[in-house]
Amino acid sequence: MKRTKFWLYSFFMTLLGFGTACDKSGNMPAEYGTPHASLTIKGKVTNPSGEGLSTIRVAVDRADQSVPWAVKDTVWTNQTGEYSTKTFSSLPSLKYSLIFEDTEGAEGSAYLSRTVYVEIARGDYKNGDNNWYLGEAIKTVDVVLEREGE
Repeated sequence: MKRTKFWLYSFFMTLLGFGTACDKSGNMPAEYGTPHASLTIKGKVTNPSGEGLSTIRVAVDRADQSVPWAVKDTVWTNQTGEYSTKTFSSLPSLKYSLIFEDTEGAEGSAYLSRTVYVEIARGDYKNGDNNWYLGEAIKTVDVVLEREGE
């Protein structure tokens, strides 16, 4: 009798797990009951004259480092200096660091690296489900890099 109850309990718990594993958009959080959200950070990297800088590396990371495995991304600026990164994260942070680096000597000259911190307020997340999915936040971060030696 105990064995039958165990298998019935296991069967119903499995059904419950499959039925609640994904939200309506099809995104699957890392763990049941974990807050999660989408974040888009975009912008333009320019020199002091306002010209877009290509091939600038933009590294995105959580500023608090409380969850070292979460949200790390690297993108490069396009020919006009624009970049965009979109992440889906469980346990979303409210502060991110963006490190802008000239790794290839863009425009024939090296630019100084720059770190910018981006704060996300809870109110920045839109279209959440009033449950675990906080929604999506979009932040625009434009940066001016100075030439080395200036």
